[in-house]
Amino acid sequence: MQSEESLYPISVVEQETGISKELLRMWERRYEFPVPERDGSGNRLYSRSQIERLQNINKLLAAGYRPGFVVGADEEKLDRLLEELP
Repeated sequence: MQSEESLYPISVVEQETGISKELLRMWERRYEFPVPERDGSGNRLYSRSQIERLQNINKLLAAGYRPGFVVGADEEKLDRLLEELP
């Protein structure tokens, strides 16, 4: 059964977020996010919502937050932190 949401390969995620493939893989292991789906060959596929969340995480990292504080955070916490940015 095909997913209703479009899925994107890791190269697109890297391009759209500015987060390297290596870092994405490390966060997946360390923080259990992102959690990509896999295609038939085992390649990682990411949803648009995951890409948007990664873009928000990248904004917070640029503002000085540490990965351990924001990568595994829930949506509510991320939204709150984003609202506090200048």
